Order: sequence, then structure tokens, then C-alpha cells
Amino acid sequence: MATYSKEFLSTSALGEPTLSTSTTAGSPTPIHLTGTDADIDDEVWLYCSNSHSADVELILFFGYTNGSVPTAPASTVYQTITTKAGMTLVIPGLVIKGNGSTASVIAAYDATGSVLNLWGYVNRIDAS
Repeated sequence: MATYSKEFLSTSALGEPTLSTSTTAGSPTPIHLTGTDADIDDEVWLYCSNSHSADVELILFFGYTNGSVPTAPASTVYQTITTKAGMTLVIPGLVIKGNGSTASVIAAYDATGSVLNLWGYVNRIDAS
């Protein structure tokens, strides 16, 4: 029988937000890395807040292999985050997992840098 646990994002040891500091697709800010086990699913819930004086477009790379940043639009989510509007849901419980030997990654960048905070959690489902 599968077991379930609620976990912090891998870049948030205590539940604090991860600041999107990257402004380029070539070196996006890591938000969450799965484990390598192909029997463990991570259901990801991710929210974003914007402290900038203008709206900012967040670009997320979702579920690519660690070490190989995808070329947009593959595995890419675009979301405009409204200025000072609270938290915006950007990943509504989508599931990712490792492939048995390599972790999968969620990473972000935006044109402004250091104004978007990403918050969230993972519902970890272990089918082994």
C-alpha cells in the first residue's frame, strides 16, 4: 500500500520561500529536486508572490533532468505574477518523480530577478 507524507520543497528546509534570483534560462534558480527513486511521486503545490512595483513574468522549467536545462517551450510554464497581490498558484498539484537513477527538477527564472518568492510543499507518495 502506498504511503503519503507532506514535505517541504527541497530548497526550503524550514518552509521558507525560495527567492528567484536567476534572470536567464541557462542557469535557473532550483525550486525543488525529487529523489532518484522511480517509485516515489512528488505532487507539487507551488505559489509565487511578487514584491516588485510592476507585474513580473515567472518562467518555470518543470520536471527536467538535473543537469540538462530544457530549451523553452519544452517543460516550460509561463505565469505573470501580479505586483503585491499576495500568493498566486503556479503549480496546482502536478506530479513529478525521478527516473530510477536521476532526480527531476523544478527551476525558475524571470527578467527582473530577486523580486519573486516561491512557496509550496510536496505531497510525497511512495508506492514501493
